[in-house]
Amino acid sequence: GDAFLALWKTDKRTFLCHTIHAVIACALVIQHSYSSYETDVKVNLKVKLAISAGNLLFAPIGTGIDMNYVVFGLPVIEAKAAESVCASGEVKLTATAWGHCYSRNYDHLVHDDGHVTIKSILYDPHEIDVTKPFIGFGAMIRQIKKPFNGIENLPDFLWDSKSLNSTDLLKKNETLNLRKTILIAEEKNIGSDIRKFMVRPVLTQVDAHQPLKYLTEMRQVSILFITLKPRDCPYPQFITIVNNSYQITCEIVYKSMGCVNKIILFDKDVMILVIFGLRGFKHESEAQAALKCAYNIKKSVSALDGVLEVSIGVTTGQVYCGVVGHPLRREFTVIGAVVNKAARLMCGFR
Repeated sequence: GDAFLALWKTDKRTFLCHTIHAVIACALVIQHSYSSYETDVKVNLKVKLAISAGNLLFAPIGTGIDMNYVVFGLPVIEAKAAESVCASGEVKLTATAWGHCYSRNYDHLVHDDGHVTIKSILYDPHEIDVTKPFIGFGAMIRQIKKPFNGIENLPDFLWDSKSLNSTDLLKKNETLNLRKTILIAEEKNIGSDIRKFMVRPVLTQVDAHQPLKYLTEMRQVSILFITLKPRDCPYPQFITIVNNSYQITCEIVYKSMGCVNKIILFDKDVMILVIFGLRGFKHESEAQAALKCAYNIKKSVSALDGVLEVSIGVTTGQVYCGVVGHPLRREFTVIGAVVNKAARLMCGFR
């Protein structure tokens, strides 16, 4: 199955229990809306959600135009452990997250392993009247069902805030208010910095002023799924190992006309997804290039101080390529049996 990692930031002005409550409410709405979701091809998707809380480390890695970032820490590890014992249709909290909650606010079940299953919300911790029952998720459900065609069709001139009148500026802010970081990024003029984190096919499309939907297609590609296991060490050293491994991988991949798509970090194992054959990076011997690239990555990264193990799965075939996600939060990805097989090969021959 596919996994998503969502983060809620808590600042000094916010109680952690209130943030966790918002996350619980969001998780219950997701279960209400998509716990058994039938796709267009009649496949039922089921959802399980795990919630943790605590301090995370966020680290940018890479150099030049090949930047990425990793998020890691005990909450990620605990969330993964909770997800592994979570059944489809459940919302499960770790013991750490539950320790910040008021138990009376939730219909819940505490398990022997310390995890807590949340069935429903009884009271809202934001209410001054602690006896007032929770009124439900009406507003949140209406929000997720709201069509976002307006965002998709936002005229180009609205992105130039300096030339907007008050009416157009209000319209723009209302449209983008769901993800305020976009407005903050524009205000601070950090577009050139964001470009460093965009995969090259998307960047090429953006620079050509072409719709991102043109990147959506079924395409013959070669996939590298790479996992590396760093040694146990303090976080600063760990980040150095990950950063060095990522930079070496990017250098080898781009010399072979491939693209580093994403990097994932769970339980201190690092996984990197590499794609050969994307639009603008197509060549006849890409499968051969992928194999040579895999060999060179394994040889070079394995030689790094602190890397205990490198395993790579390589496959070739038809996959879905494209930009997925909400109009305000998207990423480029590849989906298909070929990708899954590469991941299984990577895990099966370690």
